[in-house]
Amino acid sequence: MNRRLIALLLLAVVLVVSVVWWRSDRRRLASRLNEAIEQVSKDGPEDQLTTFGKMRRLVGLFAPGFVVLGGAYEGSISDAQQLAGVVASYRSTVSELHFVVRHRTLELDATRGTAQMLLTLDSISRDEGGPSHESYRFHIAWVRNDGEWWIQEVELLEVGSPGRLVP
Repeated sequence: MNRRLIALLLLAVVLVVSVVWWRSDRRRLASRLNEAIEQVSKDGPEDQLTTFGKMRRLVGLFAPGFVVLGGAYEGSISDAQQLAGVVASYRSTVSELHFVVRHRTLELDATRGTAQMLLTLDSISRDEGGPSHESYRFHIAWVRNDGEWWIQEVELLEVGSPGRLVP
């Protein structure tokens, strides 16, 4: 009887921890970031309809009034169509594009419904010239609205030269 009670208590603790984790802002933010990365990624040749769908889902992750600060590379973008066009244009230059997240930090202010994320994103792409490996350091500001997290601002902080990763 004692073993059954202990097993039930352990199961209850695991379930409570799982529910708390599933509803946590940290998990939700990680999921939203992964969703954005998935929309930019490319596994091989795509038709226009697939690209359009991915770009629509990507810009759907951004809050109204968002801004993307690309520095010397792209200036600033605050229009969904322009953002979709820039990302689609970049994706069209490669046959494959994958990302690895490194050095992610998150400062969460749950009472204000904001979060600040710093991360290094390695890109591995393939084009006619073969594989390429670059890295980018980003700051992403998030805002929570109606229980969902939205990207408010993305700032490109640093770009590693081809073959040289940002530390």
